[in-house]
Amino acid sequence: MNIKAALALTSNAEICCASIHCAYYSCYQLITYFLNNELHLDDKDRKQQYDSYVKSKRDAGKKILGSHEYWLNQFFNNFKNKKPSEAPLVYGNLMKLKQARADADYSTIDYFKKDTDQFYDIALDTRKRIIKTYES
Repeated sequence: MNIKAALALTSNAEICCASIHCAYYSCYQLITYFLNNELHLDDKDRKQQYDSYVKSKRDAGKKILGSHEYWLNQFFNNFKNKKPSEAPLVYGNLMKLKQARADADYSTIDYFKKDTDQFYDIALDTRKRIIKTYES
């Protein structure tokens, strides 16, 4: 599980970026789990739906969201109906994690233990809120 990997990696200063990567993906994978169970969209269904979305946007000459952004939005359309008061916080936290993951994976930004601790805490809190929402 990526959340456990994120915690393990926070203690190693040489691989802090990997911890941030795992913290984000632990949330993203949880979201895909709930998309599958709540919206009955398995991997094949999600691929077909996203491919259809891309084609329609491309044909219309409009901006195409990346797959993560698209599925985060699909998830939040459902989540905000269940927990409208928590939706802004959860969405904001996921956007912080998503941006930090992109920076950690693709830039030369240095992340240190305090950073990884912060993003681990954000991921853990976000996961708890999502799980509580869908398993209650």
